[in-house]
Amino acid sequence: MSSGLLDVLGYVDEELIRNPEEGVRSLSEENPDHPYGIIGGGREESASERGQITVKRLREALDFFRAGIKAAGHEYEGSLDENVFVVTPFGTYKPTCLLPPWMYLDISGLDGSKALFVGSKSCPRVNPVYIAKSFEGFILPKLREVGIEIEAEAEAKYVGVPGLEGRRYILPVEIGYSLDVSENLREYTESISEKLGDSTHVFLPCLGYRKPRENWEYMKEKLGVEVVELPSLPPSTAGMRLASCLEKMASKEGVELYKGYSAVSAKIEGSKCFSVEAVHRSEVSEVEASAFVLATGDYISDDLLVEKDRIVERAFGLRIETPEDQDYLSWLDDTPFPVSGHPASRFGVKVDRAMRPLVKGDVLAENLFACGSIIAGYDYNTEKCGFGVCISTALASAEGVLSYL
Repeated sequence: MSSGLLDVLGYVDEELIRNPEEGVRSLSEENPDHPYGIIGGGREESASERGQITVKRLREALDFFRAGIKAAGHEYEGSLDENVFVVTPFGTYKPTCLLPPWMYLDISGLDGSKALFVGSKSCPRVNPVYIAKSFEGFILPKLREVGIEIEAEAEAKYVGVPGLEGRRYILPVEIGYSLDVSENLREYTESISEKLGDSTHVFLPCLGYRKPRENWEYMKEKLGVEVVELPSLPPSTAGMRLASCLEKMASKEGVELYKGYSAVSAKIEGSKCFSVEAVHRSEVSEVEASAFVLATGDYISDDLLVEKDRIVERAFGLRIETPEDQDYLSWLDDTPFPVSGHPASRFGVKVDRAMRPLVKGDVLAENLFACGSIIAGYDYNTEKCGFGVCISTALASAEGVLSYL
């Protein structure tokens, strides 16, 4: 489900964040219960000290990520000093922090340019006509509202994908598979060249799956313009590449991966968790360990179960804290995509500074830790901070496990 872009912090209270490090520092200082505030020590630290600790731990997490991903044959560009504004397949823009170099193009640097959005008629997930019209009629006016003044043009062209002729429906990742074949890449590039005109930038649904950098460099050289891969809807090509690299990193470190399993229950006695029961189709496995990390996600992954008057975390049966005397109708806004987010988006498992889940303020189990979107106190959809929170709380959880062991 990941976009493959590393969002650290894009908005706070609907205000656009240009410098993610300063934004995270300020957010941590002001909100000790936000996951960023918690990794900085939560309410046990002063505001200024909490902000400093948060930024330090976030940088450590990002450095660890970039080093590991590079060793696995992938790469990300960007820094905590500045957010990048990228075009989305929805015809909007979003602020993000780190992204692959072939996707790295800040819209704010497009002044005086002419963008060509390329699509395939068999790939409705990337509609170049819609994106081009939105670029001129929505994205540029919206950027001006936040002080980014640029003048640029946009147009759209449909180009057939070699090897996928005759297909009625294709995904961006399938375009990537096709372009990993050298002859297909050459033919596709030639077709774009014929429609390039005076465009200075070309935006594509995908540049390749296994060879995105190689294909990107080839197309830039042959076309003589900047070439950019657009983010895609799930299943995201960039997200799939990232998942593959993370699996390589884990395997290299001796981690055994069991895909497709869902944690459904746990055995806790006293102050210790002894095992977790996981299910894959009809197969049930009991996993014993010295320590556990709850990283099962939220509503999307079905680990937060919504009932009429309560929300329950599935694996450990935790009753999620919600406002008293409210039912599920009060947890949702009247509109599907409210700017400030749905109240339910901030619900989740509360943790202490060691990332251990809490039940009414008490630690559930001394050897149980949590990280990622299961944690309460933030809305990754509206704050655009999902990856930053996941990676920093994951590192904090890992440190908690090592300290316990």
